Amino acid sequence: MAAWRFFLESRLIVIFLCFFNTFAIKENVGEANRVCVSGSQVVHVNFGEGGISQCGLANYTPDGHGAREERDEKVKEHGKKSQAPTPYQGHGCKQRPAAGNTKVKPNKCDNGAVLLSSPCVKPAKNTKKHFIIHTPERDKSLHLVIANDAQQKIILTGNNEIDKRVGYAMLLMNTGNLDQAIGQFTDIIKEHPWVTAAYFGRGTAYVQKGLQHKENAEAAIQDFSTIIRLSPDNPDGWIKRAEVFSPLGNIKEAIADIKVALDLRPSSQLYIMSGTLLFMQEDYEAASKSFEKCLEIEKNQPTAMLYKGLSLYHRGRVKESIEIFKVVLQTNANQAECHRSLGHAYREVGEPELSHEHFTSAIKIEPTVAQNYHSRGILNYMRGRPDKAVSDLKACLKYNPGSISCKYWKGVSHAALGNFFESVKSSTQILLDEASSSPLQNVDVIKSYYLKEYSRYLHSHLDTPLSEYSPGTDLDGRLRDLWVKGLPFNAKNYSEQPGIQPHTREVENVSFGDFSPEAQLLLCKSSVLGPLVQYNSNGFLPSIRHHRAMGLAMLDVAQVANKYWRAGRSSKTNHKKASWRDMFNVVVKWRRLSDAEQPVFWLDLMPEKSVKTGFNFRMNLLRGQLKSVRYSDYFDKIFQFTKTMLQHLYRVDEFNKKDFKRKIEKAKTCRELIQVLKQHDSRNPQPGMILSTHVTSSKGGGKKSLEGLNLSLSESGSNILFSMDTPTTPARTASYHSELEYIWEKLNDEIRKPGNKDVDIIGNNILSLVYYFFNLMPLSRGSSAVAYTVALGLFLAVGRETTGKIPSGKEVDLEAIIGGSVENFTKNVKGWMGLKKFSKPVTSLPLVREVFPTLRSMLEALNAQFTDVDCKDMKSHF
Repeated sequence: MAAWRFFLESRLIVIFLCFFNTFAIKENVGEANRVCVSGSQVVHVNFGEGGISQCGLANYTPDGHGAREERDEKVKEHGKKSQAPTPYQGHGCKQRPAAGNTKVKPNKCDNGAVLLSSPCVKPAKNTKKHFIIHTPERDKSLHLVIANDAQQKIILTGNNEIDKRVGYAMLLMNTGNLDQAIGQFTDIIKEHPWVTAAYFGRGTAYVQKGLQHKENAEAAIQDFSTIIRLSPDNPDGWIKRAEVFSPLGNIKEAIADIKVALDLRPSSQLYIMSGTLLFMQEDYEAASKSFEKCLEIEKNQPTAMLYKGLSLYHRGRVKESIEIFKVVLQTNANQAECHRSLGHAYREVGEPELSHEHFTSAIKIEPTVAQNYHSRGILNYMRGRPDKAVSDLKACLKYNPGSISCKYWKGVSHAALGNFFESVKSSTQILLDEASSSPLQNVDVIKSYYLKEYSRYLHSHLDTPLSEYSPGTDLDGRLRDLWVKGLPFNAKNYSEQPGIQPHTREVENVSFGDFSPEAQLLLCKSSVLGPLVQYNSNGFLPSIRHHRAMGLAMLDVAQVANKYWRAGRSSKTNHKKASWRDMFNVVVKWRRLSDAEQPVFWLDLMPEKSVKTGFNFRMNLLRGQLKSVRYSDYFDKIFQFTKTMLQHLYRVDEFNKKDFKRKIEKAKTCRELIQVLKQHDSRNPQPGMILSTHVTSSKGGGKKSLEGLNLSLSESGSNILFSMDTPTTPARTASYHSELEYIWEKLNDEIRKPGNKDVDIIGNNILSLVYYFFNLMPLSRGSSAVAYTVALGLFLAVGRETTGKIPSGKEVDLEAIIGGSVENFTKNVKGWMGLKKFSKPVTSLPLVREVFPTLRSMLEALNAQFTDVDCKDMKSHF
């Protein structure tokens, strides 16, 4: 009988949770060769042509979608990126029945292949790479799972007897008889402790038994470490040990082992492995370099290209990643994942139609994968179509009934529609299912409690006049405080909101034709006004629901202000004095309803303890290696501004001043800037800086100033944090309130003047009002949209309509915060507003508060579906 020759096909499977390795054995029986693969939990998608060779001797049953999701979602998410679960099932990988504990001997098939107690499998015709990427549904970022083939030859001893014994033990292992195989390998090792093939085999068998068991993991690491000791110049031992380290979470150790393997035998596959491990460690810059090294060896390698795109995505270079994803898509390589990646990337840059198109393409390719529906469902919610989101999220739960995220977002979508019974049902189900889970709760579980309470509250006020209730004061302050902070609700002696009352009907879907003519007119006008508040910058996704809410709020503000000012000019009217906060509150109510997922509250109305401690509104420009997409258009400007402030304000010895300024000016990155600070302040164990800006007070005649924002740059380990913060302390808030009251009174005085009004001065006062509101940032969410909507509404109140959209790349709040003085801000904003005289006074339109007097009617308005065609006959009435 011919001597057995055995080969080990090592497959790197990098995952975050459980792990099963893959072992392959190449057999020579006469003229027949074949490679068998068993024990792998990875479902493969082939970049090349043809399928993967399968031996069909799997001794496991892969997790179903529901089981995986239920397990994965118990991982801590609050404050961290979630870890990637195991890959999707159902990509065409065939399962075979497990072999029994019978004596195994090879048989020949009619086609010339070999049968080992299993169906026949033909030899592999290619060595193309196979891979999986998984996008965790509860995380906006993308994570990946990789499987790569790299054949490694086991060194034969030259002793036929030993080689036969090793071969038989491997055959036992490959047919699922793991304990017998381990026993055989152990006997060989006891007699011949120098036989590395026995350590390879036994270590692999321990891996196949399951690394979730500590004893298996430790035994596998010990065997592969022995191989490294016996044969340090053989990269296979280093690779095998890295395969064990990675799923155990020992990523640094795995990276170190792969680095040694790369030094010994560089290959495109190993660079992909290295890049993947670095990606898992969130070192996206180094990961990109590894994938680029792979591409130098194997040009246009689709796996490396796709992963390089993902690495760029995680660094905030989303537009670059899109171009790479588009190229990979043309290779016909794992098209569903490419479409998913493009869907996420287009969503990040604010392209809802393209994002929707790619998620839909992924669904067409993989119609039973829950993640596809989840991604499109969240997109639909974010672009203002909660009705479509509900349909997608129901499909997600059909294919993955245990998905917490799908349940949560389905509940949120129902709340947006006014279907509060379904919303409470979804959130309560999550809370009951997770009642016994770890205290390290999933963030969606935490938010489910607030969704439940908020939905109950809104349902009980569906038909209450708007003037008679306010969530900002009615809801328990502790509930509002913890919701805003995203913390688990742990308040004692809290009285829950009343349950859903059956006698209060849910909000119904009203067709456009069933609205009154007055309501139709207001809805059509809102569709023209609402988009004016949209930022045309990366990171801001247009939402038709948000536009409608802001359009109606704009008209509402205009009518309330106009009525107040007209009453103030009449000596016969004893009218109630309106404050600046009253104007902003009009918009707050609409902004709150536009998105049921976001808590929109005044921070100074939080519990006294929290107000004294203060809140901090943070805008991260750079966190680690992730540059914020939202602030990318302003990053260079803010960075240069920071350097200028450092040169003038940072305390340096006079002797070193010129050198310090020169180095600051030369610094091109945040890391280089940190290095300069380290050199000039070596005694500081945590080098960095916090620079405070000041805002000139109009009330003080330009001689006084208010606290502005804090610019901070710090380093923690290898991570850099560059951020802008607006601290909301009692003293700071009081100073801005005083400023806002002063400008509001100036505006009122100007409008009450008899005769022709100076619209230019009035406009400056309106924009000054929102300038200080932007710098204060007094709301938990939505300060920017609320402020700009108030400005446009007040202009309508004085007979001026805005026709110009916000220019591409401009963000009104940042123009106020970092754009300099109030004079610069008003000049810049008026430059794009395109103000013109309103063709018809706002008083000629129906009153928003009379047409939509209750929460129910407001939600019906936000849920209405209509097109420009429906509004064609209304335009003459605008």
